[in-house]
Amino acid sequence: MKKTEYISIKPVAEQLSEEVLSLHAQLLNTIEQSVIATDLGGIVIYWNRFAEQIYGWSAEEAIGRNVGKLIMPKTSIRQADEIMTQLRQDKSWTGELTVQRKDGTTFPAQITNSPIYDKQTLIGIIGLSNDITERKLMEKALRVSESRYRSLLENANDIIYSHDLQGNYVAVNSAAEKVTGYSREELKEMNIAQLVVPEHHELVKQIIERKLCDPTPTVHELDIITKDGRRRTLEVNPRVSSIEGQPLVIEGVARDVTERKHLEEVRHTWAERLEAAREGERRRLSLQLHDEVVQQLAVASIKLQQLEKRLVKLLPEENAVFADLVMTEELLHRNQQSLRQMAYVLHSGVLEQFGLAEAFRKFTKDIDTLLLKQSTAISLDLSPDFPRLESAIENGIYRTVQEAINNALKHARAKLISLSLGIKDDLALVIIRDDGCGFDLKKIESSGIGVASMYERAEIIGAKLNITSQKGKGTTVTLEAPLKQCGRKAQAVRH
Repeated sequence: MKKTEYISIKPVAEQLSEEVLSLHAQLLNTIEQSVIATDLGGIVIYWNRFAEQIYGWSAEEAIGRNVGKLIMPKTSIRQADEIMTQLRQDKSWTGELTVQRKDGTTFPAQITNSPIYDKQTLIGIIGLSNDITERKLMEKALRVSESRYRSLLENANDIIYSHDLQGNYVAVNSAAEKVTGYSREELKEMNIAQLVVPEHHELVKQIIERKLCDPTPTVHELDIITKDGRRRTLEVNPRVSSIEGQPLVIEGVARDVTERKHLEEVRHTWAERLEAAREGERRRLSLQLHDEVVQQLAVASIKLQQLEKRLVKLLPEENAVFADLVMTEELLHRNQQSLRQMAYVLHSGVLEQFGLAEAFRKFTKDIDTLLLKQSTAISLDLSPDFPRLESAIENGIYRTVQEAINNALKHARAKLISLSLGIKDDLALVIIRDDGCGFDLKKIESSGIGVASMYERAEIIGAKLNITSQKGKGTTVTLEAPLKQCGRKAQAVRH
């Protein structure tokens, strides 16, 4: 063992000069650590400035007294005696010990004691000590925090996991065992590729690569196969854990959303069926209005004309009856036009036959009269090569646009309404803008049936609907729908 040379203790090293002793004493006083030296009997022969601070005894008070009586509480005397015995046997000692101050209060200290030698002769003990109260409190708080964290980790309903950059699981919580059916030990022997369905292996690889480049939070859906062969869907939120900028593991939280996905699919299926039933009822009412009610009104109009001709022979032309007949004919004609328009609104044959672009042209053309009365202009920007889509998607888009334009006509007091239809990033993009009065979107969304139906139709066809509005600055409705094309081709339209 390397022995500590005695260089600074005047009472037992009178051969050293006063200058050397003074220099070493000054150096020891600059150390932010208690330095205490004793002879072999435990009598203090040196006590630096920091020892005065943490123990409360001045150097004058401490030197010449037994160190054990100065700093050792009764509870630590036995351990202190064992330490002194060890030091006299030419052994150093390092550890934690409870010590006391001059006022009798105790605190934990980190102590290192070493023997002092002069020319191979053991002449004393030197001890370094620090008050570690704050560190002990932090350690205690950390233990409590770790205990709470472990409790949260184990009691969490969601899977909490980590795997290395090659996909080998490092740690999982109890929720992972419940969802996958594998024990914790089994999972730690597995790679993520053994758990995730084969068709999602490439997605897992992309997720890891993306996380190493971009730490932005993301959410993904992955399907796994449990130990008993069941397929489950997990919503995964991964992140990279790094030390000093070096990525080490992928950590994440995964939630079993299988039941939620199933309920969403059931809800979506019923919503599609309901919308199909609604569309069928609209078709039936449209045909009934057009083929029965409108035709009956036409017959009534012809009958009135015949009656007018007969009355001409019986009554003078200035008779008031003729004026009433003319008014009645005009009323019948207006009702015929209104019912035809209503029949078209309920069911657009143009949409079925020619697609969205032509259906929008026909719809806006048929409301020209209403627009002129309101001094409202409408502009169209329709992609000339917009493809035919699945019938349900075309219907959903058409009804949403219909509702948006009707809302603008009824409530916006707009001078201009614009409608655009195009393709962006493999999506059908529809934008309806008006320069009207705008509205409070929160109030409308909570009470407006029309707006609610627009969101409902968008959800049914898997589209994203966004409505922005500001009082005095108009409204913009944006619809992004999937481009699920069908085999139908748009037929030529005769204008």
